[in-house]
Amino acid sequence: MPGNHHDGEGDFPTRGRQDIAAALADLQKDGVTAIGDVIPASVVCSLCDDFSDRYGKYLNEDLKTTDAQDSGSRLVSRVGDRRYMITTELSGAFGDPSVYANPTIMAVVEEALGADFILENFGVVTSLPGAEPQSRHRDGPMLFDTGISAILPAHAFTVVIPLVEMNAESGSTTVWPGTHRSMVWEEGAKSVSPLVREGACIIWDYRLFHAGAANRSRSVRPIVYLTYARRWFQDPGNFNGKDRLLLSAESRGNVPDEYRHLFAHI
Repeated sequence: MPGNHHDGEGDFPTRGRQDIAAALADLQKDGVTAIGDVIPASVVCSLCDDFSDRYGKYLNEDLKTTDAQDSGSRLVSRVGDRRYMITTELSGAFGDPSVYANPTIMAVVEEALGADFILENFGVVTSLPGAEPQSRHRDGPMLFDTGISAILPAHAFTVVIPLVEMNAESGSTTVWPGTHRSMVWEEGAKSVSPLVREGACIIWDYRLFHAGAANRSRSVRPIVYLTYARRWFQDPGNFNGKDRLLLSAESRGNVPDEYRHLFAHI
């Protein structure tokens, strides 16, 4: 994934699939890392097709049609201007272990969280053409109201895998490296908006400040999102009665034994 683009001061490198130690060091220091080419192009194409076929109806007319709202009431959450989070069933292309249990990503997460970590939620976040920049936020609140929260080891990571290139036109995700170690927002923090090719990934600490950039293109920008967490953690506020993880009994039977611990909460 050459040629990172950034809107702001500073930048961070893209790691290769074998650079696990470097990715872990990034997460410890900056709270964010990028790894190139974790998902094969053929799988990315299958994910795009599957998403369009099964979930494209929820994006019709910016989700304003009654049928889309009713049928997706437990699946779809609005997360900004023309931005939607859709919980996708872990079947078809989305049930491919190379997506929800990618070996490179798993190696990083296991080293950081321990062997019994879980997959806490899974789906696709879309920004529609014309989407305005998202508000700066963390994915969840600090665990405690005291300064200890900023020095604790990570309790969860967000992983995003773009299905189309994230760039200045389609919209990247702006991150503020190091802010996972801040209890409150501090003015002057440096931002980075990296170019991320389809099939690569960004991993960030759940405490990191970030925001989706504007979508200036004419196309929907879908990204697969995954949250991996320590076994005791459950996201306290992002779903509010919505489905966070969908795995049918039939699909669960197809999960390889070595990945069954990911679904300990369902």
